[in-house]
Amino acid sequence: MKLKIKKSLIDGFNILKKNPKIFVPVVIVTLINLYVSYSVISAIDELNASFASISKSKEMFDFSMIFRIMFQYLKSIGPLIGISMLVNLFLGSMIIKMIYDASKRKLSIANSAKYIATKYITLLIASILFGVITILGFAALFIPGIFLLVRLYFFEYNIIIDNKGIVESLKNSWKMTKGNWWRIFGLVIVFGIISSFASSIINLIPIEFLSVAITSLIITPWQLSSFTMAYLQLKRK
Repeated sequence: MKLKIKKSLIDGFNILKKNPKIFVPVVIVTLINLYVSYSVISAIDELNASFASISKSKEMFDFSMIFRIMFQYLKSIGPLIGISMLVNLFLGSMIIKMIYDASKRKLSIANSAKYIATKYITLLIASILFGVITILGFAALFIPGIFLLVRLYFFEYNIIIDNKGIVESLKNSWKMTKGNWWRIFGLVIVFGIISSFASSIINLIPIEFLSVAITSLIITPWQLSSFTMAYLQLKRK
């Protein structure tokens, strides 16, 4: 069975349109992303100001001071970024679970949160393993990274929807995507184009962080919903 990209996009959009409850965790993710973006940009501005101050002083070649300043700012924003990644993993997984439940007409915010809580450690370890594998692939001339990213992309859906384990979810994603690599990659490209086009339009509007808000509120949930529908297509295969 070949993946139908258009069907995934339409079905994904319709699920969101008919089930506004899905946007509860979406809004929380958006607020977190906006706060983290603001904090990181503020820290970078302060870092640049500190470097500019050093460059005007006699200590411009004091590399130990530069490293201390960088470490100070990494120490201030590092924990925030780490915590936001952990929370985003939970909420993103919860959104996938809610989308799947909505396709079965049994959507519940509370039940979705409880379910993801029981799967969180599995999701976290599998995500770390997925990240290590794909990073190694990207380090090996980039193209292997893209190949591995697509073949293992559905590991999270395997855990959430079909209750697979850490290694089993990666293996099952590898099997499911066989023969559909280009179509799945095409779906990734579609959302890349949508995000780029939206950003180019939004950047014309002088409202800070609007691009982050639109991406988190609209494009990301549509992407998660479309890939959930794509997963269900591949599962029937």
